[in-house]
Amino acid sequence: MERTAAAGDGSPRRDRVATWLGIGAVLLAIVLVVFGALRLWSANNDNSAADRTRAQIHRLRQAEVAARRVRGRLNAADDALAQEVQAMANTSRQIGDAENALTDAFNAATNQASNGDLGGARAAYQAQSGALSDLDTKLVGLRQHLAAAQQRLADLQRLEQRP
Repeated sequence: MERTAAAGDGSPRRDRVATWLGIGAVLLAIVLVVFGALRLWSANNDNSAADRTRAQIHRLRQAEVAARRVRGRLNAADDALAQEVQAMANTSRQIGDAENALTDAFNAATNQASNGDLGGARAAYQAQSGALSDLDTKLVGLRQHLAAAQQRLADLQRLEQRP
């Protein structure tokens, strides 16, 4: 009886199988190394993309904070301008009242003079000086509110022009 080739006895068939198994093992190792490198490269790209995303989110948050700050300044400037315009409207009404008081005093003095009451007319004309002083005060206040409103408007326009 003939013996069959045992492991390690150097038969050509077993040597071929061992060679193919070795080649297969080497190819498997190469494939695993390539897949590992690809996975590492992909992970690096993912980290890089994540870093870029985090940086972009950070920039967007900074821009949002800046936009809120500018919006707050614009709202404050708008409110200040509205307050000055309201103050001008109130002062304008007060000027109208002062003009009416002056006209009423003048008409009363004229009526008294027409009716022959010269002493009363003189007193009424002298009372007009108080009404004129009140009117002058109101006009000065209106000029001040107008100057403040112009400044507020310039502030608002400057804020709107900022990038």
